[in-house]
Amino acid sequence: MEGSEKKENSNENKKEKPFFDYARRSLDICAVCKNKYNVGDRIPRILVNCGHTFCTNCLLKYHHGKNHIRCPSCKKLVKHLDNVETLPLNLSIFGEIVKNDPVIIMFIDPSSEASFASSCPNHPEKQRHYYCSYHENNFCRECMKAFHKGDKCCVVDLCDIQKLFQLNEQNLIKNELIVKTRNKAKGKMRKEEFFIANQ
Repeated sequence: MEGSEKKENSNENKKEKPFFDYARRSLDICAVCKNKYNVGDRIPRILVNCGHTFCTNCLLKYHHGKNHIRCPSCKKLVKHLDNVETLPLNLSIFGEIVKNDPVIIMFIDPSSEASFASSCPNHPEKQRHYYCSYHENNFCRECMKAFHKGDKCCVVDLCDIQKLFQLNEQNLIKNELIVKTRNKAKGKMRKEEFFIANQ
């Protein structure tokens, strides 16, 4: 009796915490610095030779201005790398970062009063489509020049963030449709046909 109760409780926990819960699986933090990924200096980037993901800030430390980088996890070498910024983003993790950050969601929503499409309070003729992950606010190009030049500031373009987020969301929808279509096709296939196809 106790065993069946434990089984039911573990099934309930799985329902509450889905497999793709990035925080539960520690996919929301960089394995090197143990800090959470963000849309600034800790954007998740993929090392192309091995597929491991680390934040931009850590990869910059491993790059040291050389034209190669060694993976901190498996030690594979990525050669002819002029700039860490050319490494691809891990769009899945990036999408989760944006989705779970209400401030970024507000800034990339064109209908929001604080959106990247709105006017800058300091320069009303300019749109505030830049974001600093250190100060956690958005501003226009003129404000960026005046207030966000420091070493701690990491400025990104919110238009780019929105495009990448929308691309990831579209990919998720397409992937879900592909899986549903495949599952329907498998369900309609008669048993004999299935065995013939797999012999």
